[in-house]
Amino acid sequence: MEEIKVNNERFFSEQYQCPEIEKKKTNSAIQIIWVDDDATFLEMGKMLLEKSGIISVTTTTRVNDVLVLLSLGSYHALITDLDMPGYHGRDLIIHIRDNGSNIPIFVVSGSEDIKEIEFLTQHYQVQSYKKDSNIIQILQEISRTLIWDLSEIAINPDFHGMIPQKSALFEMQKKDNLLQSVLFHDLMNLLTIHALNLESMMDHYKYSDEVFLELSDMHVLLEKIIKTVQEIRDINTNSVCPFWQSVESIIDGVKSNFLFSPLIIQSTINGIEIFADTLIQRVFNNLIQNSLLHGKATTIRISAFHDKDNLKIRYEDDGVGIDLDEKERIFLPKIGKNSGMGLYYVRSILALNNMTIEETRPAGLTGAQFDITIPLKKYRSNP
Repeated sequence: MEEIKVNNERFFSEQYQCPEIEKKKTNSAIQIIWVDDDATFLEMGKMLLEKSGIISVTTTTRVNDVLVLLSLGSYHALITDLDMPGYHGRDLIIHIRDNGSNIPIFVVSGSEDIKEIEFLTQHYQVQSYKKDSNIIQILQEISRTLIWDLSEIAINPDFHGMIPQKSALFEMQKKDNLLQSVLFHDLMNLLTIHALNLESMMDHYKYSDEVFLELSDMHVLLEKIIKTVQEIRDINTNSVCPFWQSVESIIDGVKSNFLFSPLIIQSTINGIEIFADTLIQRVFNNLIQNSLLHGKATTIRISAFHDKDNLKIRYEDDGVGIDLDEKERIFLPKIGKNSGMGLYYVRSILALNNMTIEETRPAGLTGAQFDITIPLKKYRSNP
């Protein structure tokens, strides 16, 4: 293909301003600029990308605005259309690359010029997507690409000096948060689309009172699920910094989630605090769920004892137990009944807090027994 010449002077001067765009500071880890002449399409895409809470999108319909924004601050990626009034997206891409920027560029365009797209892909390091394809899948792929390519960015950099940024623990926690954000992003997209489709059906079709009532209940349920997912995402995003918390209070809080279950939950722990983030509650929550759903247990006992310098928290149930050859495999992802992720997450959360867990029930005894090891300086008596 013939080389394309670009006159850079027609793009940008220091005096050019875009007052209608307010550059906002945000806690989101990844900052994206998206330019497209279709404002409606931009707003929909912005909404979908920002569902994860990890990505923030600045949108504009003018190419000149992109260059101003890039000059004002740090952005991690650009999404651009090609066929736009005034300036072509191709010229924008070439201008950016000719000025030495390696910012990731994604083309989302309805252009039918295959040769031009191939040229940009091969010579200017862009990834191209067809606009009339499934936009949900396109944005999910872009999100995953950005999150893993930019994994050196910390989701929650304010650790108040408690955890060195170069430590293995920080890296593990950072990647865990990144993965959670991807999963939340995809889940929120699916839930939102289903809620919108259900609402559209209720508005455009006639149903009997009984059917309409059922559809209304389904819509309310979806809205509750969406709200719950958002709350869980917020909890996980803001649960990085550890603090001293009472084990007794943690267990009491988790027990309240099972008030209407047939389980009897007994704990003899009192007067002990551990230094951990709020995700530690999910350790006990997942263990109890595992006993209830998979172990068929009726009674759970939680106790604590010292083992040399370490504190051991012992979790026991009277369920079906775990086979000897499964004692370690149950902590691997996708091992076990249903999703098989519960105990994997339990071990991962504990690892983030420098704690460990093992299944320790002696052979021949019924039920499951888990020992959580908490090292010295991560536990103390209530002050």
